[in-house]
Amino acid sequence: MNGISITRRDPANGKVQTPHLYRGGYYKVADPAFGEDKKRAKFQIKVRTLDEVLAFVRRGFHVRMSAGRGEAGPSLITPDNLTVRVAGERP
Repeated sequence: MNGISITRRDPANGKVQTPHLYRGGYYKVADPAFGEDKKRAKFQIKVRTLDEVLAFVRRGFHVRMSAGRGEAGPSLITPDNLTVRVAGERP
């Protein structure tokens, strides 16, 4: 699916964050059912596309987000704090 936008405005500095694309070409999502362990890499799922990220967000998973290279490391963000827009869908 093209036209997916998943963003968050960092309340600390106002910068817009998007799903962090790791050097291996993947994004990371985490199941909140793991509690604090969800922050650990071994409890996170690597996905290749924003379609996959969106599917997990809609199931309540958290997403590693960042403002891009050179900024602070990626943070794990809850779906409630995300703005999701999909071309052709009503807000």
